[in-house]
This record gives sequence, structure tokens and C-alpha cells, in this order.
Amino acid sequence: RAQLFANSLVSDVIYIENSENITFKNFHATHQDPSGPMGCTGNVIHIEHSKNISIEHCDLNGSGIVGVAAYFVDSLKIKNSHIHENSQYGVIFQGKHADLENNTFENNGSGNLYFSYLESDNDYTWPPKRLINSNENIEGLIMKENKFITKPKQH
Repeated sequence: RAQLFANSLVSDVIYIENSENITFKNFHATHQDPSGPMGCTGNVIHIEHSKNISIEHCDLNGSGIVGVAAYFVDSLKIKNSHIHENSQYGVIFQGKHADLENNTFENNGSGNLYFSYLESDNDYTWPPKRLINSNENIEGLIMKENKFITKPKQH
């Protein structure tokens, strides 16, 4: 499995914008050294104004503030991935359609999915409308067979 490491704690490990029909598959992504008082403020995967993006069989190790930050995305699929130890959220999604299937969400600081269905780019508001920590199917969102694990922090 490929390993992607970002040396900068403020940069995203992967950033894509204005793209379509991209599949990320079979890799582990993290920041090189997220230790320190602030940890990391970059995302693991950051997607803007894109469509038909798939993330499959990936380990998005929570060095990031968010595992997958997707804004103005039309069709994001995340399947069979492990999204864990992100300081804020496993996934932030603001767009038209997200499909999350058979993922493991583990110990994401403020929650697993922060979600807003956007009918158009003019619909954008911050923060997203719903915090979701279980499998739910609502307008713009299909979730099935995801696991949600929260373990006490080790000191």
C-alpha cells in the first residue's frame, strides 16, 4: 500500500479543485509529525468544486483536522476506508450527493460526518447543517454498513 506523508502541519496531504472522475485507492495518508500543542491544522484530503470523486480502501490517519473535507462536490463516494484520529471531523461534506459505505470511523474529535446538502453553490452556509454519527439516509446522503468506534483517549 502506498504511503503519503505531508511534512507541513498546515498543508493538506492531498488537495484537488475543479476536477472530475478521480478515484483515490489503496493508500495511507497522514502528516509526518502531528505532535505538539496544536497538532495539525491541514486536512488529509481536501476537495473543492469537483464531481465524481471516489475514495476506496484508504487509511486516512487523523493527523489532519479533517479526514475528507469536501466543499461544492457533486458525487463523493467513500468506501471500505478507515477514517480515524482526526482532531475535528472524519468527513465534512457540502454538496449534492455523498455515498459512504462500509467505512470505519474511529475517534474523530468533534464527530464523524458534518453534512450539508447543497442544491446549488448559492446554498452554502457555515457551519454545515447536520452532525451525523450513525448510518443515515437523507436528501443527498446514502450511508450503509459504516462502523463508528469511540475509544477513550489514552494519556
